[in-house]
Amino acid sequence: MFFISALLMPFIVLWILQKKSRAPFMTEAEEVTFDQNWDFLYGEFRTSNEGIFHYYFVYLIRRMLYVLICFALWEQQYVIIQIFANIWLSLLFVVYLIRFHPFFDMAVNKL
Repeated sequence: MFFISALLMPFIVLWILQKKSRAPFMTEAEEVTFDQNWDFLYGEFRTSNEGIFHYYFVYLIRRMLYVLICFALWEQQYVIIQIFANIWLSLLFVVYLIRFHPFFDMAVNKL
């Protein structure tokens, strides 16, 4: 059961954030209800970015790739590939943070 929920969670979060991105097309009552139900997921993040660039989705994909690298390349001969792959994942995440500034608080966006 945990495996299924872990696989579905990034897509559920993406769906919720994509729906929030379409908030200008909701009525005011629908938007208030939506915010009451789901604000804890995106309260401190900007929701104006495209769906695939929302912070939680990018973070979850990064974590899933990290786990995939660790478990798929577990033998001693693949250690250097693991190191370089993890460095690249970290660099891409830093580029994402610099390019999209996902947080509302500008002090948090500074690297």
